[in-house]
Amino acid sequence: MTLPGHVAIVYALADPRDVGAYRYVGKTEQQLDARITSHIYHATNPKRNHYHTTLGAWIRTLLAAGIERPVGIPLEICRAGTDSFAREVRWKRKLRECGHQLLNDNRDPQSAPPVRIEFDGKLSDLRFRGQSVLPGMENHDDP
Repeated sequence: MTLPGHVAIVYALADPRDVGAYRYVGKTEQQLDARITSHIYHATNPKRNHYHTTLGAWIRTLLAAGIERPVGIPLEICRAGTDSFAREVRWKRKLRECGHQLLNDNRDPQSAPPVRIEFDGKLSDLRFRGQSVLPGMENHDDP
């Protein structure tokens, strides 16, 4: 089920035994519970790409310890698309600055070299150009 009105949720995942230690930040246009279920499915199915990520391994360790699912913590509700992408990047940056050990992999824009993103209206049309910063990310404001 998707959220109404083209909105997205930027969220964190945490171990229920230590909810204050965020381990992953993502964004979704689905209900958060449905997105967490999707993370679990991908983490436990070796044929899925996310099975082979640090996030997948972490989710499997939770399951092996008898924990049903990670806790999903909504961080922000924003417009879907480029706004949610920028907000997700800001939350990752801020949480890393605060010492959270995020498991987001190397495809995470925070880990990649700075680039300029050109966006013409469709998420599928994102193109990376140049070596400047992400639009709107020049100042490192808090989320």
